[in-house]
Amino acid sequence: MICMAGQHCKARDESGNPAEDMFPLCFWCLEAAERDVRALVLDYRDLEQHIPRGSSARGDGMPHARQVDAALPIDEDAFDLQREIWWVVTAWEDVVREAAALPMVGDWAKRRRDGLAVVEAVRVLAPRLEVLCRVTEAEMWGYPGTAGATVVPGWQGVLDLAALHRRARGVLGLGRDDGELIVGVACPACGIRSKLRRSVDGVSCGGCKTRLETADYAGWVLEDAAQQGGEAA
Repeated sequence: MICMAGQHCKARDESGNPAEDMFPLCFWCLEAAERDVRALVLDYRDLEQHIPRGSSARGDGMPHARQVDAALPIDEDAFDLQREIWWVVTAWEDVVREAAALPMVGDWAKRRRDGLAVVEAVRVLAPRLEVLCRVTEAEMWGYPGTAGATVVPGWQGVLDLAALHRRARGVLGLGRDDGELIVGVACPACGIRSKLRRSVDGVSCGGCKTRLETADYAGWVLEDAAQQGGEAA
């Protein structure tokens, strides 16, 4: 099965072809997504720091409609993303609970504070992304980017959850272009795998800082694959 991450597959080859796996998302994409999903707890917390409360306002713990014509003393991008993180993780939590035959969240739990709901949802989701990516379809109402009822496959949910972390890093000013991580390929100098990063300038190792031109890297990938094949034999 071709990895549904397509051109964004973490283990695509030099021709840009995504990896093949027994699941809709390959092992490398699921591994990277798990790290991103676990980080959503901290993302939610850090986004809170961008939403200062007015000194004269007293919160009653209840949601209120936003007034479009009022000047909000908050970072609206942070506010909207924080709410989207809560919505998406809790929605997919329910799907995973059902697919994994876990106890469903009761009405009492749904009334808990949003931050606690995010923590619990991530606790359920992160180690079970393989379960989620195998869910053929889940009916959602008001899923971000859609209107009304829509059907979303589980593998898309995994990719959307991981994308939330990348968006949060951008809103928090933490996005830094270190190049794309190349998973599974060893550095020709230090021999450590999954340390190489691809950028427009070529390939470099995040460990020993060795740099390779694109053509040199293409040759090294073939040599490294041959070495792995020899070791396996």
